[in-house]
Amino acid sequence: MTTRRQPRCGGLLNQHNLRRTVRRAGNAADVGHVTPKMLRKTLATAYADAQVERHVAASITGDLPTVYDKHYGKTRRDRLERESAVKRLLYSGDGAK
Repeated sequence: MTTRRQPRCGGLLNQHNLRRTVRRAGNAADVGHVTPKMLRKTLATAYADAQVERHVAASITGDLPTVYDKHYGKTRRDRLERESAVKRLLYSGDGAK
């Protein structure tokens, strides 16, 4: 007779188990192939979009603030500011529609 293992409650997962857990969650959510790195990048992008302070976001994602700014923060904020400026120009009545 085979007994089923009880699910883990707390504690750290090793890399293999983490990848497997994330893969299963992606399949269960019907979003296809998902990796821990994809989740980390999605979280970092969401922090940049929400304008979370860079040192806080960098700390949570495990980056140095300079690395976070290079990949997510400054570049993303600059792009969002440009898009916002274009929308304001187009829909303010001063620009062509």
